[in-house]
Amino acid sequence: MPEEQGGEASGRTGTGRAAAADQGFMARRIMRAAASASLATAGEKGQPFVSLVTPAVAADGAVLLWISTLSEHTRQLSRNPRCGLLFQGAADGPNPQTAPRVSVTGWRSASRMTG
Repeated sequence: MPEEQGGEASGRTGTGRAAAADQGFMARRIMRAAASASLATAGEKGQPFVSLVTPAVAADGAVLLWISTLSEHTRQLSRNPRCGLLFQGAADGPNPQTAPRVSVTGWRSASRMTG
């Protein structure tokens, strides 16, 4: 298989890298502007659970959540650290499907998490 223009075997050209960088910038912008996000966790038997959280985004892109040990999602994250977050911007019109959205998945990590 021949190399793509730009010398990358991955298929990304110089233009592709710029587009990916622009998409990353826009994703971080949506995340930082969001006043809230939907946090998805897994219940004790694996059932999905979604709750509303107020996130902050660190300079390195890490999502920071201040969550209570009284909340169900905190107990679930203590048992199973896998989670997802959906950030949503403002829609251009009445259809919420036109709003910019960013979904991220990952694992809970904390320097201090009790529960």
